[in-house]
Amino acid sequence: MGGSKVVRAIFGSAEPTPEASGKVRLVKGVALVRGGRALLALRCLGGPCKGQLKLVARVEKGKAKNPVIGKRSFSFASGAKKTLKVKLSGPAMREVAKRGKLMALVKGGGVVNSIVKLKSVEKKH
Repeated sequence: MGGSKVVRAIFGSAEPTPEASGKVRLVKGVALVRGGRALLALRCLGGPCKGQLKLVARVEKGKAKNPVIGKRSFSFASGAKKTLKVKLSGPAMREVAKRGKLMALVKGGGVVNSIVKLKSVEKKH
């Protein structure tokens, strides 16, 4: 190496960046409900996706706070598409059975927040 040279070093954090850890998002805005479980079609965006998904009932303004009606942990490979089966609470199942549908917020660690319509596929008696 002849003569003087300038060398620049850039040091970064060993912590993963938000892009390195992926996010899960809904593929469809409708999830079928069968056997007490909501079947959510999900896709992993970015690096491996890992976290906890929560379904939160949407209630009218001025009513009690929005209750968690189902939750489930998940772990997907980058780019993977899966159907996650989320067990619903008793009150949520009764509401779906009564009305045939229920709107819910999809939230949680590693989840892109969105809204899903839970739709019953079971026949009313």
